[in-house]
Amino acid sequence: ISAALFETLKGYLRAWPQVRSLNGRRISMENNKTSNLRVAEKIGFKLPKTTVVASSAGIMGPGLEGRIAKPLNGGQHTVPVEELNHHKQGYEVSFVQEMLPGQNMRVFVIGGKTFAFTLDTEDLDYRTDRKAKLTHVPTPPELEDKAKALAETLLFDYCALDFRENDAGEMVFLEVNSMPMFVAFDNVSQNKLVDAQLEFLIGA
Repeated sequence: ISAALFETLKGYLRAWPQVRSLNGRRISMENNKTSNLRVAEKIGFKLPKTTVVASSAGIMGPGLEGRIAKPLNGGQHTVPVEELNHHKQGYEVSFVQEMLPGQNMRVFVIGGKTFAFTLDTEDLDYRTDRKAKLTHVPTPPELEDKAKALAETLLFDYCALDFRENDAGEMVFLEVNSMPMFVAFDNVSQNKLVDAQLEFLIGA
């Protein structure tokens, strides 16, 4: 899609707010991962130890060994800090976070409804694992209301929150994705994600 067409579409949605669109309330707002962490913390989510690093040159500073790195902007893969300088997609400004050992979970929030999935994989980033197993599960009660509150605070009608379990068995909030890919999750849930999107868009 061209930049001009995209800007025209945004202008139309701002001018006609009665036209329902996913995340239309945020149409001109960026998704800032750093401020999102602060909002998530205020809502009550547990966060990983996090450092923001301005360039990969300083990625191996004292105390950062054995951690993971991911981009501050964009959706490149998460990698161990030791591999960042050699990562083919390379990125500069990064989050460096503690490496958590447990279960991965993703919670979609669509029109105020939640849909949770566990992700079983041996890879650090499940997207690199063709054998990753997705399972649709009930949203844990301790996450559901907070997930809805975060989505509403950030004006997201559609988003996905990523979590990973720590040594104590607690789900730790990693980030919120503003327009996440959903097809694999939708297939596993028997189209519940698409149904929720359509219900929101038609105002059902």
